[in-house]
This record gives sequence, structure tokens and C-alpha cells, in this order.
Amino acid sequence: MRCPYCGGDNRNNAELCSYCGSYIAKPDGKTVINQTIYVNKTEDVQTKANNEQSVSIPVLKHNKPIYKKWWFWLIVVVFVFGIGGGIAKNDSSSDENKSVWASSYTEIDNFDYYLDGDEIFIKDYKGTDDKVKINDTYKIDGKERKVVSFNDAVFFASSVDSVILPNGTKYIKNNAFNSSGIKYLYIPKSIKSVENSFWGYFHDMEKIYYGGTETEWKKLCKVNRSDVDVKEIVFNADSSKLK
Repeated sequence: MRCPYCGGDNRNNAELCSYCGSYIAKPDGKTVINQTIYVNKTEDVQTKANNEQSVSIPVLKHNKPIYKKWWFWLIVVVFVFGIGGGIAKNDSSSDENKSVWASSYTEIDNFDYYLDGDEIFIKDYKGTDDKVKINDTYKIDGKERKVVSFNDAVFFASSVDSVILPNGTKYIKNNAFNSSGIKYLYIPKSIKSVENSFWGYFHDMEKIYYGGTETEWKKLCKVNRSDVDVKEIVFNADSSKLK
């Protein structure tokens, strides 16, 4: 049976067109005429259902401003203290760098030396630090040994700015600071004598700190004050307080 509405071929006993869904016959077998055509009936119903479906509109929540949330201020506090700690640390480092003296003792491995019993004789400084602070004693081969002497040209041509010689030093050769450019020097009163030429190797020095009295200094330094190229000599100096 051909559908009079869409022209589709259907079974002879079909009541509905399998193509357009229209009624094409009554139960008595007579063809239905003047019928309202429902083409794609199922699709129309679905479309209508979709159109009639309610649209869900999300409701925006009015959140608190970020500055009113507790975690925001926690982050601020951590950040501020972190910055403050960094600044304090940098200031501390800057203060240490401003000092003309070393803040810790120079390791014995920075020197060439030889041993004579319990005594250390320093031959050469091979380190790279411009601030040198030599300890009174060093533990070598499991035994504490005393620094007693500095041989020829220990600091020759080195870029040291300041040197603290250890208390207990007995001997220092005249050219120990030859061409070193040193600016600050601590000399312990344990040194009893040096050659007069010792002072001639200092040029444009800022200060010499001496552990003894002025009277003891005059016994150590037998040249005229004008022959020592240093701006100031400080007597009764304590090496542990040099900062």
C-alpha cells in the first residue's frame, strides 16, 4: 500500500505509514483521506520536550573578598617574616664582610709547614682568603702543636689585607710580608725581636695592633716611627677582640 501523503511503500494491511507515521487505512480497509499529516512525529515530540525542558541557571555565590579569608593573612605573615629574615641575614653577612679581620681561624691546610717536635714552623701561605687569622695551636696527627715561627716570604706577593699572628709566635723573618700589600696586622708580644728591615716591607698600611705596651714596642721596633709606613699603631691590643 502506497502512502497518499509521502508516497512510501507499505504493507497492504498497514494502518500507519512506516515512513511518515500517518494513518493510511481504517480498520475496514478504506483509505483515510483529508488526514492531518504528522511527519517525523516522534522527532517533533522530542523537540517539543526539549524546548519545554526547564533551563537550570546557576546561582552565583557571593564569596567573601580574598583579604577576609584567614589563609590569605597566613600567607602574608609567612611572606613578611621570610623577607624580614632574609634582610636580617643579609645585614649580618654585610656586617661580617665589613670587618677587616677574619671571623674564624684559617685552616692549617692553607699553609706549607714543617714540624719540630710539638712546634709548627710556617713556610708559606697558599690559601686564597684575603683575611687570615692563625690559631695558636693546631691538631696535627692527633696531637696539639704550637705555631712558633714564620719563615722567609710566607706572605710574599699574596693579596692578604689583614693577618692576625698567633700568640706564642717567637720568630718571624724580615721579608715575611714582602710585596703582600697588607693593610692590617696583629703582632703578639711573644715576638721578642725582628730585624730592622722587617718594617721596610710595609707600605701604606692602615693599622698595626701590638699585644704589648708602648715600652715593649720600642724594644721590638728599633727604627724611627717615621720609617714605619703605617697610619696608626695600637698598643695593648687583644687579638680575641679584633672584629
